[in-house]
Amino acid sequence: MRVAAKEAELVAPGTDEARVLLVGDATTAATFQMRELALSGYNVVVDRAANAFQVVGPGKLAVRPPAETVAQTAKSSQIGALFTDEPVEIEWAEAMTFDGSTLAFRGSEKHAVLISQRTQTLRCREARFTLTRPILIFDLDAQATENLD
Repeated sequence: MRVAAKEAELVAPGTDEARVLLVGDATTAATFQMRELALSGYNVVVDRAANAFQVVGPGKLAVRPPAETVAQTAKSSQIGALFTDEPVEIEWAEAMTFDGSTLAFRGSEKHAVLISQRTQTLRCREARFTLTRPILIFDLDAQATENLD
């Protein structure tokens, strides 16, 4: 895990109740990065106990979809053919939340939510994705490490 911020606070480190509060400044966003996920914004909260993270204000998320999710999506819908196992980047203007099963992004009238993968980009005012199987945020790193053995 990598963290960078102008101000950072770690609440209850080393416990299941751990929370990371990150604040960037006007020129540099705060970042929270793990092997399969990179999150940046000016006000980032990562809450292990709630299995949640949120960004208030503009931000960016880059995540590599799990291979089984890509395969399942490709079989189940026409839009599935658009997704690959390459990283997905999502940018928003107002807010982002994730609760372990639902990702929600909010843009503004002037700045749409941008969802990009390779050469494809989807623009919308708001976006919400619900995972068929909830994931644990901190398990993303653990799973990647286990797969190295």
